Amino acid sequence: MEPFAHLVIENCLPADYYRALADAYPPDAQVLELDAWRRGGPVQPNQRNDIGAHQVLRAPGLVAPVWEAFVRHHASAAFWADVVRVFGPALRATYPDLEQRLGGRLEHLASGVRFDPDGDAGPISLDCQIGINTPVTHPGSVRVHTDAPEELFAMLLYFRRDEDDSTGGELEIRRWKPGRARRFVGSECDADDAELVATIPYRANTLVAFVNSDESLHAVSPRSPTPHSRRLVNLIGEVYRALPDGLFVKTQKWSVPWRRRWTRWKKRLGG
Repeated sequence: MEPFAHLVIENCLPADYYRALADAYPPDAQVLELDAWRRGGPVQPNQRNDIGAHQVLRAPGLVAPVWEAFVRHHASAAFWADVVRVFGPALRATYPDLEQRLGGRLEHLASGVRFDPDGDAGPISLDCQIGINTPVTHPGSVRVHTDAPEELFAMLLYFRRDEDDSTGGELEIRRWKPGRARRFVGSECDADDAELVATIPYRANTLVAFVNSDESLHAVSPRSPTPHSRRLVNLIGEVYRALPDGLFVKTQKWSVPWRRRWTRWKKRLGG
């Protein structure tokens, strides 16, 4: 699918299985507590916080059994085999030298659990993060960006609450405007350099999966003020051990001094 390899699956999980997971979703307070080590500061509106697979698998009983089993599978070699079966052609098309850089065919690469001190030894580091975007008190969005250069693929599975009547929070698929150079401002893309291609609703049991590259521009549309968190599971595969410099370079649009001026200017305009 254009403009980069991605797929969308509605009603991804069987209804009874999805309901069991939704009913046992970790409460916001637990997610925030367990991500404090990475957050490193006060909780902000519309902020992503996650429980990582390494936390779940190293502490049996931390989450409900249905979630522990879900995380275990989606951080396993069997799941990596599923990813290669579905996305192998797209991964090879996006990165023709990927297997050479990683030292073997995708099917034969060892995978481990991201950040696990004992189980993160292979070139592919998998994570299954149970996450939220925190509630918002004024409209908030996630700007146009690609994911980190060390990320190979990502999958988002939405767990919207039945009572969540907020608007926004949709995933926006973007692409570089014709003739625009692939240049970033920090980790983001200047919104003027990208155009909207498709919008994927924030809908319960909807999965969005994509290959990450410098083409994989996306954003989240502004969420209306709401007391409800935006619940999602983030399934990712990274190559930071094998390729510490990442799969691609986020070449900057401006030098550091100009980037700082641009940031100050945006803040003055309320951007």
